[in-house]
Amino acid sequence: MTLVVTQELASTEPDTLRKLVHAFNRGLLDTIADPDAAINALVKRNTAMNRQSNHRRPMNTLQLEMSRAKGRLGVGGLDDARFARGTGLLVSTKNLPYLPKAGELSDRSFLSPLAERVRSLVRDWFYPKA
Repeated sequence: MTLVVTQELASTEPDTLRKLVHAFNRGLLDTIADPDAAINALVKRNTAMNRQSNHRRPMNTLQLEMSRAKGRLGVGGLDDARFARGTGLLVSTKNLPYLPKAGELSDRSFLSPLAERVRSLVRDWFYPKA
């Protein structure tokens, strides 16, 4: 999961950016806790939305793309070795002149403390009991 901002915003509004990241994490926690309430809030804000399809879309994203346990890193955490492997592949495939380090592309100082971050998106409503 990535939130992309300009370097200017990160340097001129660091407190605002920290609050934005915290709010995103909080919203994700609330969505996981009660997906129907999250969709109801969206539909309330935009009554033209199709509730059924807009319910299915985020639930599929959470289940299929984001349900792997984040464990020790939490959402937003970055494994430097994995990042280096991925960027190394991209740099070699695209024949780019420079391999950036994780800290050049990702600033983890804006993340909430690990104890407050989402650490897993796996929930019972993904996998109902038989």
